[in-house]
Amino acid sequence: MGQPDRFLEEYQRKHPGSADWHRRATGYFAADGSTHFARVSAPTRPYITRAQGSRKWDVDGNEYLDYVMGHGALVLGHSHPAIVAAVQDALDLLTGMEGGPGCLIADRIIGMHIARRRYFADAADTQVIG
Repeated sequence: MGQPDRFLEEYQRKHPGSADWHRRATGYFAADGSTHFARVSAPTRPYITRAQGSRKWDVDGNEYLDYVMGHGALVLGHSHPAIVAAVQDALDLLTGMEGGPGCLIADRIIGMHIARRRYFADAADTQVIG
């Protein structure tokens, strides 16, 4: 058995959960089970379940160093505490869209020239762009 075969066998042994997710994902995503062709990997890519700082972990518990970091978009790392707190604060603020928060968001949407009227819907079948 050649060395490439041993590497493949070792990878498959360490990634059974990713292989399962890959089989499932190929039914949903056109890029061989990925959301983008740049993420296609043989026999399967690792399916990441969490990330913190510069590290990622896949469904099988394998740890990776994320040296690309979103090509700069994640300069503070994955799940940076300040970013997580800011997102949580924003979500708490948006629990009720009536009044101030809803008006602020509607003003921003209208400022982007993607809608003329403000109408927030609770379901896709009731959404209207005026």
